Amino acid sequence: MPPALAFLSETSLQIVNGLFALFMERNNIAWVARTRPALAFLTMFLGRTATLKQAELNAFGNTDGQEIYQATELYGHLFNSLRGCLATVFPPSPELGQPVNPVEDLHAWQFLATLAVGASLEQQHTLVAEVREKVLEKVQLAKSGHLPADLAAALTANVNLFLNALGLDASQVAT
Repeated sequence: MPPALAFLSETSLQIVNGLFALFMERNNIAWVARTRPALAFLTMFLGRTATLKQAELNAFGNTDGQEIYQATELYGHLFNSLRGCLATVFPPSPELGQPVNPVEDLHAWQFLATLAVGASLEQQHTLVAEVREKVLEKVQLAKSGHLPADLAAALTANVNLFLNALGLDASQVAT
C-alpha cells in the first residue's frame, strides 16, 4: 500500500480519476468493499481525490473543470454501488464473550469518514441511516462500563472518525 500511496500523492487528478475508474470498472464494488485491502484503496482514492479537487478549486476558483466533473461522477458511481450495503463494510461483530478489538473495524470507520466528507446532504442521510445500528452498537458498548477505559475510548474514537466527518460526535448519540 505505501508504494501506491506514494505514487498517488505525486500524481494529477486526471491519473487518480483514471485509476479510480479502472478499479471500479474491474471490481464488483459492493462485494470487494467488504475487504480491508479494497477499503484501503477506496479510502486512498477518495482522500487523494478530495485533496486534488480542493487544490484545483483553490488554484483556479472554478468547478467546471473536466477532472473535477469526472471525480464527482466517480464518487456518485461509487456511492450508488454501495447504497443498500454500506453496513457490510464492517467485519462481523465478535461473538458474545469474545474480546473486542477496535482495530478490527478501524478501516471501515476510516472509509466511511472519507466517504462522508464528499457526500451531499442526501448521501449523508443515506450513510447515517445505513450505519445507524453499527454506530449505536459501538457507542452503547463503549458506554456500557463492561470494557476497560482504553478500549472504550478506542471504540468511541473509531465511531467519531465517521461522526466528526458529518459534524457530529459520539457524545451526542443517545443510548
